[in-house]
Amino acid sequence: MKEKVKAFIQKYGRQLPALALTVASVATLCCRGDWYQPEEPEGLSEFARRK
Repeated sequence: MKEKVKAFIQKYGRQLPALALTVASVATLCCRGDWYQPEEPEGLSEFARRK
C-alpha cells in the first residue's frame, strides 16, 4: 500500500495542490456561504431609513 501511495504522489504530485485549492474554495460556498440568510431583526427597515 505504501508503494501505491508513493507512486500516486510521484505521478500526480504537481496537480494535488491545485486540486486542494479548488476543493477548498468550492467548499466554503457549500457551507452556509451563499445560501444562508439570517432572520431580519425587527425595526431594520426603519433604522435603515433614518440613516
